[in-house]
This record gives sequence, structure tokens and C-alpha cells, in this order.
Amino acid sequence: SWSSALERHSRQRSKLTACITNEASCTGRYRAVAHILERARELTPANQIKLAHRYINKRRYTRDRPRRVRDETTTEKTVYRNRWATLDEFLTHGGDCEDYAVAKYFLLREMGVSADRLRIVIIYERRGRNHHALLAVRMPATSDQAEDVWLLESDNTIDRIPHKAYRFVYALNEHHVWDH
Repeated sequence: SWSSALERHSRQRSKLTACITNEASCTGRYRAVAHILERARELTPANQIKLAHRYINKRRYTRDRPRRVRDETTTEKTVYRNRWATLDEFLTHGGDCEDYAVAKYFLLREMGVSADRLRIVIIYERRGRNHHALLAVRMPATSDQAEDVWLLESDNTIDRIPHKAYRFVYALNEHHVWDH
């Protein structure tokens, strides 16, 4: 799912690029994303992350269900039960926890945040006894504070590592996969 989402996002990114370079070509959701990206240029890295987190978390949470999606490379429709959404697909249809994490990942990458600082993390929640996805962001050390890792949840909270309620299963970004 992740490699497919990366590939689809790469193809869909041209719409966002066109919107940023020519405002007249913007549609509703792209106009909003272009505005967010423009606003983010003036913010500190921590505030960029908070902005992306809030913006994505305003979207509709939908549970996975079979959905027919037209393949962009062919004219056929395929049924997907759980396909990780790109930023474009998430803004159109909403999504569940991994879709929130992926959308935040792509939006932060568009803001210029390095992939080395981002991880989509699959965890096991000990209390709920289920798997869950979130975005982990490694925050750089400052003169006042040591390096920190923020866990961006789909319920609009930001937790920090260590987190005793989670057992980390695996993490990934566009360059690596980590098995915990």
C-alpha cells in the first residue's frame, strides 16, 4: 500500500505544483493546500508541523470499506479494501488512521520537511488491543531542549515518545522500513 501511495502521489503532485505556480488553475482543495504551504513558509518547523496536523485532522474520518477506484493508468475500476490514500485522495474522501498519517507525511514533505525526520508508524495499542497508524516527527534539538519525537494522532493530539500505551510494530518513510 505504501509504495503504491508514493507512486500515485508522485503522479498527482503535478496538480498541486500547477496550483502553486498559477493560482488560476487551482480548484477548491488545492487552493486551500497552496494557502497552507504559503503560510507555512513564515513559520518555525514546530509550527509548520502543528499547522499540517490541524489542517489534516479537520477532514472526515471514514472506516475502511471496499471502494471502487478508477486506475489512473487504465480505464478499469478496481475494488480496494484498504488502500493507503494520497494527499489528494484523502482531501477528497477522508480516511482512517493510516490515511491521516500518510496525508500529514505528504503535506509536511511539501512544506520541505526532510523524509529523514518523518516516519509513518504502525503501533499496537495495548488498551484497545488493536493496530493503529500515526505519524512520528523527529524534532531537532534546540538550545533549550533536547531532540524530541512527536506522535501526531488522528484525534488531533500530539503525544511524545516514550509512550507506554503503544508497542511499536514497524515504521517507514520513502527511503527505509524499520521493524520494531
